[in-house]
Amino acid sequence: TRKRAIVPFHKKDLPTGTLLEILRQAGIRRDEL
Repeated sequence: TRKRAIVPFHKKDLPTGTLLEILRQAGIRRDEL
């Protein structure tokens, strides 16, 4: 699909909740990583 997700640029690790929300917006499941 042609979905878009905003991915913030951080110098540190992303919080788990932020990563999961990015994946959700992109239509990607955790088990697909």
